[in-house]
Amino acid sequence: MRKFIAPIIVVAFGLLWLMNELEIIPPTRLLWTLGLGAGGVAIFAGRGFHKESFVPGAMLLFACLCSILRWFAGLRISVEVPLLIVALGICLGLNQTDYIPAARKDGEPKA
Repeated sequence: MRKFIAPIIVVAFGLLWLMNELEIIPPTRLLWTLGLGAGGVAIFAGRGFHKESFVPGAMLLFACLCSILRWFAGLRISVEVPLLIVALGICLGLNQTDYIPAARKDGEPKA
């Protein structure tokens, strides 16, 4: 069950965002921003820091940062989306290096 926590958080906040955009619920800007950050932290806390968790965890944390910048510094969506694409490319590239450790297989001793 623990392995489904991060996906459930991501889906829940995606649904909140969709309902907010469709004006089904009142604005949830702070909740959305905190949810992005919590999702990123939950991925690293639940799965650890390795090649399988790095890209989704880092992207959620970067999206949280962009949301904060949009909120406080007026970052436009037309700038945010390309920034997110660039960040995704950087994360995917870093994930191919030795800077990000490989995931341990179950039963494998810690190094």
